[in-house]
Amino acid sequence: MDSNFEMLSTENENFTKNINLKIDQITKKIVNLNELLDYHKVFLI
Repeated sequence: MDSNFEMLSTENENFTKNINLKIDQITKKIVNLNELLDYHKVFLI
């Protein structure tokens, strides 16, 4: 029982870490996109 629970909590931790990594990556991409857009706005105006 205990080892099952430990395995589950480890899996859960890894899952959470992966999700957080993905959120970080997406956030960075959005920030990059916004910077690109701002950069192009200067030329569009």
